[in-house]
Amino acid sequence: MGALHVVQAQSAAECLDHLVGHGALPSLLEAAVVVGAEPGEDRELFLAQTRHPARSGERVDPGLGRGQRVAPGAEERPEGSAVGWHAAEPTSAPAQRAGHAVTRFDAPWWAGGDECGVAPMTATDPTTHPSRTVLVTGSTSGIGAATARTLADQGWSVVVTGRDASRGAAVVAEIERGGGRATFVASDLAGPPDSLRVFARAAVDAAGGRLDAVVHNAALCPPVDTVSLTDDDLEATLAVNIRAPHVLTAALAPAMAARGQGAIVVIGSWMAHVGHAFVGLYSATKAAEIQLARSWAAEFGPAGVRVNTVSPGATRTPVNAGAGDVVAQMTAGTPAGRPGTPEEIAAAVAWVLSDQAEYLHGAEIPVDGGITTTRS
Repeated sequence: MGALHVVQAQSAAECLDHLVGHGALPSLLEAAVVVGAEPGEDRELFLAQTRHPARSGERVDPGLGRGQRVAPGAEERPEGSAVGWHAAEPTSAPAQRAGHAVTRFDAPWWAGGDECGVAPMTATDPTTHPSRTVLVTGSTSGIGAATARTLADQGWSVVVTGRDASRGAAVVAEIERGGGRATFVASDLAGPPDSLRVFARAAVDAAGGRLDAVVHNAALCPPVDTVSLTDDDLEATLAVNIRAPHVLTAALAPAMAARGQGAIVVIGSWMAHVGHAFVGLYSATKAAEIQLARSWAAEFGPAGVRVNTVSPGATRTPVNAGAGDVVAQMTAGTPAGRPGTPEEIAAAVAWVLSDQAEYLHGAEIPVDGGITTTRS
């Protein structure tokens, strides 16, 4: 959108009428999302995306009449160029008003007092506006690091996590050299639940006070059979692969649900669907995590939080760098005929988090070169 529109107005409604009349809103509407529209006594009207899932408030649609109630959970789909509005209670800070309209990159829009306006913006330029935020666990190497880089390239602000601060700093530096935004927060996902909740709060703070998405990528994979597995590896694998995503989801999903939007992606594994003489515990934990994702989709999906799984096949990462021949042999007979790359998995995660996948709930997407469906 181009010029700044400002007008003297006695009310928010008058302001909005002016903006509509001057053609200021249609281009903004294409990328607008509503944040926390909750009605209060001193109501002001704020722009809502025409197809955003309404949580509460009153609607004023041109041609449909004023003051129509919007049932919680309903979805607005006005005909033609009709514009949807919500009543919301402002707070003291204009930029943080409940229900204020923003582009996908939070460009300022305001209404109230004695003037209102829409600031100039480029709704497709993630480098000039704050972006959506995502936490990627275990993102200092491998699939996690590739996911962090890919999402940053697409405009996400990424919270990079892991135990190795130097590797985390290297990932952040690489993202920043490419013009993206990232920050590192150290994490020990094998720790007790209380420490995981502390980490969750630190990640939210690092993201600027809100997380729009979480990618549960961190995992341990002891490469041994059942008899050789040590007690320490048993406890650590259960903690990182199951307990940590469960505790973090419980800590982070409610805020997404309260806002009416968010996304969670679980990184599963093709091994959750086949029997293997080794890595049996890893396979079992991945199967458990995939099932958790389905349950979370049922639990949080109705509140606007999409939960899905991306399950890689045999993928070349630093973890299996010393087993190149085994990985090559494992994938030789698949349709793809080769191992996957971290970047290929990251591309699938980025799509699942995108608006193009807004109808995807509770799905498992195998990005495995066909190994699950064709393995003999």
